[in-house]
Amino acid sequence: MAIFKRFEIWLLLVLMVAAVWFAMRAGDPNEVEIIAEVDPEQLIESRENSASVTQTVEIPTAKESDPQPVDGGIRIEKVEVTQTKQGRVIDLTLLGRAKEGEMITLSGDSDDILVETDTGERVEPFFLPFSEPATLESGEESLAKLQYWLKDENANSLVVTVSDQTLHAEIPK
Repeated sequence: MAIFKRFEIWLLLVLMVAAVWFAMRAGDPNEVEIIAEVDPEQLIESRENSASVTQTVEIPTAKESDPQPVDGGIRIEKVEVTQTKQGRVIDLTLLGRAKEGEMITLSGDSDDILVETDTGERVEPFFLPFSEPATLESGEESLAKLQYWLKDENANSLVVTVSDQTLHAEIPK
């Protein structure tokens, strides 16, 4: 047979035999092998030390009887803080709309938004690859969820400047 004279066929056969051998030697998938004994108290303590903590502050939303924001009105809907060993991740949720005929892009390199701490230090955006920047359009109110990275542990509040509007948000401890 001329087919067995080709090197690729022999290589393919060897790889198939190796795959079958590997699958057969794996054993019973329901069988559990104990590698080491672990004290449950140590496991709970290590998990408590390494876990991140998330705190949320709900800012009261507007009631139906409250006046709606005027054209271009923006407010902070919610602030969430996730504590890590190196700093804090701040999740800001903005609700509002842009001025008539405009669109506000809320990304880290945009001139439309600036986030600073109460001490005046600029807060850097939290990098999320492959995510589209949040936008506020003029047609109707929309939510924009933003994430920022805060290294300063002493900051108590944020000053968010969107277009020409300045908003203040308390950082939960």
